[in-house]
Amino acid sequence: MLHIKLNKFRRTRKQIKTMKIEGRFSKRKDSFDPTPHNLWISALEENIEDLGIDAFGWKFLTSDYYGNDSEMHGSFDFMLEGDEKELPGKQASRSLGWSISNGGRHRPRFFIGGRFGTEGAGGFAAEMVEFQKHSGVNIELSIAGLFMGLKDKCREIDKKVTKMVESPLWHSDRSMIIIEAARRGIVPWSRLKACDNFCTNNEVRKEENLWWHLIRGFGLSIAKNTSLKQLGQLSQAWDLVWDWHEWKDEQDAESEDAVEIGA
Repeated sequence: MLHIKLNKFRRTRKQIKTMKIEGRFSKRKDSFDPTPHNLWISALEENIEDLGIDAFGWKFLTSDYYGNDSEMHGSFDFMLEGDEKELPGKQASRSLGWSISNGGRHRPRFFIGGRFGTEGAGGFAAEMVEFQKHSGVNIELSIAGLFMGLKDKCREIDKKVTKMVESPLWHSDRSMIIIEAARRGIVPWSRLKACDNFCTNNEVRKEENLWWHLIRGFGLSIAKNTSLKQLGQLSQAWDLVWDWHEWKDEQDAESEDAVEIGA
């Protein structure tokens, strides 16, 4: 899920688990306190082991936004029992990502999703789960709660992916969504044409234009952004496209009802 561009941000699991987080990084005057990175990773590892999840491809990075590697970001891929038969698309894998800010920029964020290689146009799905607080949080219980709902969330995402893979996307909707993504800062204005070109490139798609191709186009663009922002931007792009897709479904349903009433 996470594409790390700059080696200076990359960290190993051993580095993360032995990294000391001391003092306060936030400029806030309340009781916000940092949490050591190793506590989060240990809680993740414990739940993975307890649930028998096959986790691989771990990636870690830190940033010195407030100095001394205060922020931690990362992800790993995993498979659930039965995924070989149930995942939509070939060469697909699930992912769990996270963004922990010891500077108080945001609450702990986790991103559930994955890479789905449907119809030769793989893309990333990412839905954010944000904890209620950072300072004073019970990390073990919070991570355990996250994993309790992991399977259901994954199956929910599968259904959304399948729906977007099967739904044609009109040119007018594609254009408005791409412009809205730039307006929200998900992708820079300079890459709008590249996103649009991917959706209309027959050599890449080899079939009609689908909602899923727009997800794929956003993913390619976001992979070029700074690693520290990718998880949040993937989640924002996913939410934008899915919400628009559902709105269009509602509009089409209302139009069909109006036609039936008129008849």
